[in-house]
Amino acid sequence: MTKYEDIVKDICLTTWKDLQAKGSIAEIDGWIGVSAMLAFIKGVEPNSRSMGVHFGEPPSMFEMPLRRLNRHGAFTDRYNARGDKVLLGDNVDPRTTRIAYCILAGISSGFTGFVDNKPAMPELVNS
Repeated sequence: MTKYEDIVKDICLTTWKDLQAKGSIAEIDGWIGVSAMLAFIKGVEPNSRSMGVHFGEPPSMFEMPLRRLNRHGAFTDRYNARGDKVLLGDNVDPRTTRIAYCILAGISSGFTGFVDNKPAMPELVNS
């Protein structure tokens, strides 16, 4: 999952290694979702099998983040992520691109958007 680490760690604020050691499942799903979108933009099909082959990881780890992104239309022709100037950073403020990827991380993690399995946030529940 380190294929796009230089980009993803700027969005998710951690490295893949650190995330695996101490991150929550939702944070890991956020990382996977951003990486999947970057791979999709480069031509990888948005399904678990293709992503697994591309990243050299088990396809099962992509299922939930891809499902969440699919529910929001992230891979549809109508949205056209592969031609999205903001996601591509094409003549836009870099902060705008970063915000767009942060939104994708939130959706793929389940922390935001329409999901039926929103992760618990224990640090907020007990405060």
